[in-house]
Parts: sequence; structure tokens; C-alpha cells
Amino acid sequence: MKTRQFVNLYPVFLLILVSLFASCETETNATYYIQNNSDSIITVEFNDYFADISTEYVWPDEKRYLKYFSKRGKEFNEMDPTAPFGNLLIVMNYRGDTCKKEVLNVNNWFITMKNNESSADHEYTLTIENEDF
Repeated sequence: MKTRQFVNLYPVFLLILVSLFASCETETNATYYIQNNSDSIITVEFNDYFADISTEYVWPDEKRYLKYFSKRGKEFNEMDPTAPFGNLLIVMNYRGDTCKKEVLNVNNWFITMKNNESSADHEYTLTIENEDF
């Protein structure tokens, strides 16, 4: 009789156990922006989520969203920009001059990080100046 009661409670126990593990899952969210502090419009080309090339036009004094990237586990180390962009992140001014700044070097990005209960939120901003061309 007791075995039968346990069998009836087994699905309920399993559901509670799965919901406990799912609620403990943490993640790291990273949002990437570009800030155009130059005097001219810039063109940004990068790999999108499906390995296609996306193009954004960023006006002077504009901060433009480029990409969102998420991964499991809470991380407070700086993430390499090549993770979401692959090896393609090209910045050009209106004359077609390519940016001389190493845009895939994490040291050239302004980074802020927030620690939330179940996530670590990173914000990366690449600032482009006239001198970068």
C-alpha cells in the first residue's frame, strides 16, 4: 500500500525537483553598443546571429545598439568581443576610411557590469572618435 502511495506522488515530486533546478539557473547577458563621437556618419558591418553580415549606420553623437549575447552561468570576467561578432566588426567613416582602432580588442571597449540575483548583466560600448580614422 505504501509503495502505491509513493508511485502516485512520484510525478509531483519530480515536478517540484525540476522546478527547483530550473529556478537556480544563472546566466550572463551582454549588450554591445557603438558610440559615434566623430564628426561624420559611420558604417558598422558585423556578423549577425546567422553568420550573415549586418550593416548599421550611426550618426554623429549617436549611441547605437549592435548586438545582444547571452550564455549560461554567471560570469564577472570581461567577455571577448569576438564571441558575438566572430572576427568581423568593421567600422568605416563616410569617406570609406577604415577605423584604425582595434575594435575587437576588449581593452578598447567601455564596460559596465551589474550583479543581479540570477544574472550578470554586461554592457559594452565601443567609442569612435575622429582620430580613429
